[in-house]
Amino acid sequence: MFDLKPIWENLSQQVIILLAIVALFLIVVGLVTQGFARTICTVLGVLVLIALILMLSDAEKIGNWIKDKVFNPSAGVILPPKGRIDVWSTTIQENLSSLSRFIP
Repeated sequence: MFDLKPIWENLSQQVIILLAIVALFLIVVGLVTQGFARTICTVLGVLVLIALILMLSDAEKIGNWIKDKVFNPSAGVILPPKGRIDVWSTTIQENLSSLSRFIP
């Protein structure tokens, strides 16, 4: 199996530097043409691209963190409020009976 991590680390640093140069160029062009709002939005877009590239270098750590936060095995079962249990079971039974029309 190929290990592309060193290539990604070198390439991502070069892309970040290139995007920073592009952002500086866009700022200068925006100041010259007096398109301030468009310049701010474009530079923010470039900064978001830089942030995404930086996040991709730690994608495995971020994925494990999200997995630990979302899929918490000790969270327990989500139950409806106490007074609404009959309404929920009735609704589920109605939905199941309406689905049985489509099942031969």
